[in-house]
Amino acid sequence: MNKLYCGVLNCISNCGDRCCRGEIRVTGEDARTKSDTCCQSFSQSRGGFQNSLYGTAEVDTKISCSAESCAYNRNGNCSAESVTICGGGSSDCRCTSCGTFRREK
Repeated sequence: MNKLYCGVLNCISNCGDRCCRGEIRVTGEDARTKSDTCCQSFSQSRGGFQNSLYGTAEVDTKISCSAESCAYNRNGNCSAESVTICGGGSSDCRCTSCGTFRREK
């Protein structure tokens, strides 16, 4: 489980810069940089319905990760203690990214 910080201000799961979901999925099978990744679990908030699906922020979140070249990827799961998802006011999951991504050398 990871501490997940969410910088995607208009995601329906953002609850005070934390994620309200118990699990998210980060994709980026061929990622070479963090911009090649995205939060596949992103869903844009529309009309003030933010957090209505998931409730309060989770202390720890399970992060499934398909970015095989990331140093934190352990058998499809993220092993970083804390993770930041970036994306500001994204309207699509492809505009989000894993700010913690670090390419394994």
